[in-house]
Amino acid sequence: MCRRFNALVLLHTTIRILAVEDDPVQALSVGILLRALGYELVGVAPTAEEALVRFEEEQPDLVLLDINLAGDRDGVELAHALVQRRPVPLIFVTAYPDQDTFARARQVGPFAFLGKPYNGPLLGHSIELALQHFATALGLPPDPGAQLPDGAVLLGGV
Repeated sequence: MCRRFNALVLLHTTIRILAVEDDPVQALSVGILLRALGYELVGVAPTAEEALVRFEEEQPDLVLLDINLAGDRDGVELAHALVQRRPVPLIFVTAYPDQDTFARARQVGPFAFLGKPYNGPLLGHSIELALQHFATALGLPPDPGAQLPDGAVLLGGV
């Protein structure tokens, strides 16, 4: 289980990711890519409502969000709700990377915006940068060898 130390440090070494994706094929694909990259997929939620429940239950370290979701709320609306609950790095993914969609998503302050389809290296780089920028935004030291409790790693120390 993910535990926080001064809300800045993770007491586990595997980054836990929640994916919000309503397309079953895309959900399967992202799960395969995340596991191949060494991340833990804590769940896939097809709707904003289910994502909110999973977010509270699983306490993921990062959320990968599709913008167009089944249900009443889209990924941008969901992102607003998530960051109101607690700070978390967000990565938006969309098959429709038009300027209007990007402008809406940008207002939430995501750490990346990926067009579909994407590949493993692109996803991995986006996750690493998102975690690094999130750690910097929290004021964490940039040195991964900084003094930390035993068994702890920095969010940005992927």
